[in-house]
Order: sequence, then structure tokens, then C-alpha cells
Amino acid sequence: MTTRTSASALLLLVSALLPARAGVLIARAPRLDEGDAFTMRVDRVNPDDREALEPSAIEARTFWDLRPTVAEGSLVRWSVVRPADVGLGDPAEANGADRALCTSDPAAGTRLGCQLYRADETLVTGPRARMIVNEGGSAEVWVPQPLTVSPREIALGDRWVELATRRADGVVRRVEAEVVAEGIALVPAGPREVVLVREALTGEGGARRIYRFIARNGQVVATIEGSLPRPGAAFIPERRELLVAESLLVDDGLEIGFPEFRRALQAGKTGFLQYSVENSTPLSSLHPSWTTVGAMISIDQTGVAYHPDPGDPGSAVTLPEVWDFGALNPVTLINRTFNSTRNDSAGNICGNSCSTRNVGATPPDGTWQ
Repeated sequence: MTTRTSASALLLLVSALLPARAGVLIARAPRLDEGDAFTMRVDRVNPDDREALEPSAIEARTFWDLRPTVAEGSLVRWSVVRPADVGLGDPAEANGADRALCTSDPAAGTRLGCQLYRADETLVTGPRARMIVNEGGSAEVWVPQPLTVSPREIALGDRWVELATRRADGVVRRVEAEVVAEGIALVPAGPREVVLVREALTGEGGARRIYRFIARNGQVVATIEGSLPRPGAAFIPERRELLVAESLLVDDGLEIGFPEFRRALQAGKTGFLQYSVENSTPLSSLHPSWTTVGAMISIDQTGVAYHPDPGDPGSAVTLPEVWDFGALNPVTLINRTFNSTRNDSAGNICGNSCSTRNVGATPPDGTWQ
């Protein structure tokens, strides 16, 4: 694996990726309080740029690099408010709703629409809307039907069905959902430990396939949507939403324990974690024997105990080149960077090392950062 180097930093690769060994990851329904807000980037894929994906390209993974590969995209701000604060107090009361989840254009400051719902009916996949108010002011009233299985906590293998009836014409919206994978999703807001929910939506317009990447606390960090494919057919993504920023809903930053993070990755195909410090940091603060650059880079300079490879007889007599990082002081390694290949969700990845370095915003496939 090729690593990033620069004149201003010392980068130390201190871990090796292990084969994927997923544990139990449970996502719980979010507590959406008044004032909570987050921003999603919405990407609509042009028809000429749409690529067909086999289900395994999404569902058989434990790591998804969902960062945008194009500059285009619009931002949508989601906010939890009291219905009365957005002029929807009366319809909310008439339909038994006590919360409004509204979208707005953060650049223009205009509201795009709202969902009215009951706080105690919030599922892991989001609120069960009792009324949907569209951008032009038109509204649809929906009556959620009782759930046989209430998905307030979900883990790999869980399945359920959600039904709701549109009051105006009796149309029934049906969502068949299943948790098909768990792992790490990398979105513009950073890496998140997630479960992947596959949904089939029918009964309202055209049938749709929706993939939701949901963090432990119920935050939907990404969705990928397209027409529902026929059995055995490929899935063609048409629309994506990616988490960009968040406020009180969860703390910012990486909150994944390193052992769980490492176990979730696929060896040799997803990336690596780097620890780094600025070059003004004394080398001896990292390792007591590193008094000079020469001492730092010398082979086997700490007398590492050598264990021959039982599958390689030659290794019993030829000492390999090794460094011992066991005495490093992690407190001084204040910078951490996760490096990954691009377009991982489409299965088109750079398996081991890539030929060309590209540190731009949208590096093409076959490059590394």
C-alpha cells in the first residue's frame, strides 16, 4: 500500500488490516429534539452517467467510500421544530402530530417542505410521517398502520414491513426493509459505524429501491436510491444523500473504537490509518532511542525478537527488515488520517497500490491520495 508523504509531517503506518470479522452492531431509533439539525448533500445522477450495480457491490461489503466524486450537488438542511413555529400547528393537532422535520435551502434560506409526525413513533429509519407538506404548499395526510415488528432497535438480519394509508384516496405505501450489512461508511462528515438497510418501496408512484446507511444512534448518514430492479437484475442508482454537517444529534468526529474499526475493514482493499506529527516534534518524544533521523530509520535498531515464518524456510536464516513501533508514545501522535481508495461502493477499486497520486477533490479511479 502506498502511503502519503510530505515535507511537513512524519507519517507512521502503525497497523495492518485484518480480514473482515463483523460483530453485532445495533442501531437505535434517534431522539429528535427541537433544535436538532443536520445537512445533507443531494446528488442526482445524470441518466447518461448512471451505472448498473450488482447487489453484492453494495451489500457484500463492510466498508463504503461514499464521498462525492463530482463537484456538483445541492445542500439541504434538515431541522426539528415545533409545528406551530412553521405555521403548521393546526394541521399537526388535527392529525395527532407533535413534531415537524423540515427541509430548507441553506443558501437561500427558504423552506422546502415538512413532515409532521409523533415523536414516539420515530423508528430507526426515521419518523413515520402523518402529514407531508410539499414545497408548493400542497399536503398529503398519511395514516401509519400498526407494526407487527417495531424497528426501534435493528441489527444484521432483522426484517420488518411498514404500511401507511393515504387518507385522500386509500393508496397504501408499503416498505419492506432488511438489515443486510454492517461496517464503516465514509461520508463528507467523516467515517461512521453503520448498519445498511435495504428497502423496497411500493404503492406510491414507481417502485423504488432505497439503501440507508444508519449509525448506532439512528442518524441516517447516507441514502442511495433508484428504481426497484426486477429479481436478479442490477440496481441503477439515481439519487444519493450524504451527511455533510450535524449539530446536537451526535458529536462530531470519529467515535469508533480502533479494534472495531480495524476488524470491519477488508484486508488490502479499503485503506489504512496513519498517525502523524508535525516535523517540529522532537523524534525522541516518539521513541526514546530516536535521537537522530538515522537512528529512526535504521533496520532492527531496537533488537526486535524475530519469529521465523513457518511457511517460508528461507526466513529461518535471513532476518527481514523490521522496525519496532512498540515503544512509540501515542500521546504525541496527535494527527490521525484514514486513507482509502475511491469508488469502493461500486466495486471498482484499487486493490493494493495505485500507480498515480492525485490529491485533488475528485481523483479518478486508479489513483491514490
